[in-house]
Amino acid sequence: MDDEYIQIASAANEGFNQMKNSPGAFWMDYFPILKYIPAWVPGATGRKLAEQHVPITRMMRDQPFYSAKNDILNGSATPSIVYNIIDRLQSQFSDSKSYTAEEEMARDVLALAYSAGLDTSLITTLVFFVAMTMYPDVQKKAQGELDRVLGSGRLPTFEDRDSLPYIEAIILESIRWMPAVPLGVSHRVLTEDVYKGYRISKGSVIIPVIRAILHLNSMLNFRVFQMSQNAWSVYSFHLKLAFGLLWIAFGRAMLHNPDDYPCPEQFNPDRFIKDSSLDREVLDPSVIAFGFGRRSVLWSNNYFSTKI
Repeated sequence: MDDEYIQIASAANEGFNQMKNSPGAFWMDYFPILKYIPAWVPGATGRKLAEQHVPITRMMRDQPFYSAKNDILNGSATPSIVYNIIDRLQSQFSDSKSYTAEEEMARDVLALAYSAGLDTSLITTLVFFVAMTMYPDVQKKAQGELDRVLGSGRLPTFEDRDSLPYIEAIILESIRWMPAVPLGVSHRVLTEDVYKGYRISKGSVIIPVIRAILHLNSMLNFRVFQMSQNAWSVYSFHLKLAFGLLWIAFGRAMLHNPDDYPCPEQFNPDRFIKDSSLDREVLDPSVIAFGFGRRSVLWSNNYFSTKI
């Protein structure tokens, strides 16, 4: 696209992907003090990448926000989320110090609102097209629901959402069938644990692997966790490596667990439908697909159904 801000965001996202797609590749992950080593020191790969990508990332965060803020001050702003947030902050915080801190936080969050969904939205959309090609009966049923609810001559709006349960089920199944995020953000074990004879020391690294090869039972041992008050089942496994015990949360295996999703390799949106409505008893795949625990994407429950 020719839009300047989209180009900046795409460039920043490429740099972020270089870092996040290589978990554990940088010694800085294990020895944070290394962040003070100059980039010219041999082996300081993490510092070199940071110096290369941090400026464009700051441009992605700052330029759209302050451009919108200037429009607000000039009286030429159009309705936007930035406009709404700044208006709310101005009415709630009279103290300049508190206002500045809140504005900085809003600026950071708003930058993430776009960049966090850049690749995931695209990939899930591509998964949808793959599924429609492989399962024409699903496509035909979806078209029937759209024709019945919308008729001809208009596109769906948010007001139509409750009347399109099968369309929403297709979105959920696209998320579950081929999760868009291959690796999540690293976690650390807070307390020491012992599982099947393995000692899991405090501080061990947990790397969520949302997309991975299935049927690795000879290498893996599974364990069930209960997540906060929602009590979502999360399946994880551990793999013993030469440098110690590394825990890896196995997200795709959970999303392909036949106990939760019968015939998991089949693209079947009807698994989320009961009595012509969405079945809320079926495990929502977005809860796992976009992180969990403290690294959960807070808006993941509704994000994709409103984004796509």
